[in-house]
Amino acid sequence: MNVSEASFQKVLQKNPTLCMSGLVSAEFGRELRIDFRGERLGLESAFEDFALCCDWLLDCTPLKRVSFVAPASSILASHIGKQLDRPVPNGALIAAVLHMRLPAHPLPDSPDVLVGISLRSPTLVGLEIPKREKRRK
Repeated sequence: MNVSEASFQKVLQKNPTLCMSGLVSAEFGRELRIDFRGERLGLESAFEDFALCCDWLLDCTPLKRVSFVAPASSILASHIGKQLDRPVPNGALIAAVLHMRLPAHPLPDSPDVLVGISLRSPTLVGLEIPKREKRRK
């Protein structure tokens, strides 16, 4: 996939709470003692990671919506990092998911999003998804 620095910057402008750790509100950032400014600046210079995540996501089968068993973004970022033999920021993966308009749903009390991709995608072979408790409405 051919992505540009401009498309990356556009995603960042549309998502002001996105940083290296993921989606972090001011309150959540204080709670976790995240240096949001530093993490945001780090993400702004992570175009290469964003482009790698976009390429990796191209090999995944998108779903129409996010299911309860969908993988969390931090687990996917870790999986990509293992495949590339280097760390990949959760925020760069989330930016790629948003850029590619894949289904995503923020996890409450977490910087992660659930990503609507099929667990049967070839790039997810060997990925173990931890079980989550189903939230009652």
